[in-house]
Amino acid sequence: MNRLLRQLAGLAGLMVLGLTQLGTVAHAGISSAVIRVNLSVVTSPAPTVAPTLSGNFTYGVNCTVVGGPAFIWSPASVTMSVNAATPLTSTGTMTSGNSTTSPGVCTVSQLTRPSPPLGYVWNGTPPDVVLSNVVRSDVLPPYDAPFNNVLSPAAFAVTATANTGGTVSCASPVTYGNTSNCTAVASPGYTFVGFITSGCGAPTTNSSFTTAAITANCNVTAQFAAIAAPVAQNIPTLDGWSLVLLFVLTLGAGIAFSARRSS
Repeated sequence: MNRLLRQLAGLAGLMVLGLTQLGTVAHAGISSAVIRVNLSVVTSPAPTVAPTLSGNFTYGVNCTVVGGPAFIWSPASVTMSVNAATPLTSTGTMTSGNSTTSPGVCTVSQLTRPSPPLGYVWNGTPPDVVLSNVVRSDVLPPYDAPFNNVLSPAAFAVTATANTGGTVSCASPVTYGNTSNCTAVASPGYTFVGFITSGCGAPTTNSSFTTAAITANCNVTAQFAAIAAPVAQNIPTLDGWSLVLLFVLTLGAGIAFSARRSS
């Protein structure tokens, strides 16, 4: 009997120790939820010389929990500073700071990003990332929120116009730093005078014109002028009576000449 009591006491002690350890492990397992923001920046199409991007990206999170308190994040946003040539990547984390085991839905948003490098523009905006069933537990891996940003070469319009008397065409759009070729053609009865430009380089009188390096939208206007018609020269003519008079005078002169010779 005593032996049985000792065995039961030992078993009870093991159970208490196991429960204590289980409680400790459970307590340690229920901790903060972690959202890992994965940032990437690429250039498309890939350039010969990759541009360098410098500045800050910021991300925020907003969560709702059904049947429990909402997550409180500390801090509620994360900032990632970059200063490198593309393509580049960076990672930041946000950690919840309150206690709840109710699963929640969290929306991670890209709040700001740096100005694009000279000659480039941002191609679209990464969509928000929605994370479902977010709970506070260290046994879970971080919840990943990917944000892919794309840089593309900036393109500008070269607007071609012509006054009356001809047509003009220019290559457009043009990527940053490249040139556009413009050609003017005069209509019949007109002649090309010259180009007037705004932001495309110096004007020229050549009917074929290559702009300066394009760094912004610009305008090219072709001017034409009508060809002046030759001035008609008035040649004196004789009317009917004048012809009769001329005939009579000529006849009289002939008779007089004949009379002199016969005398």
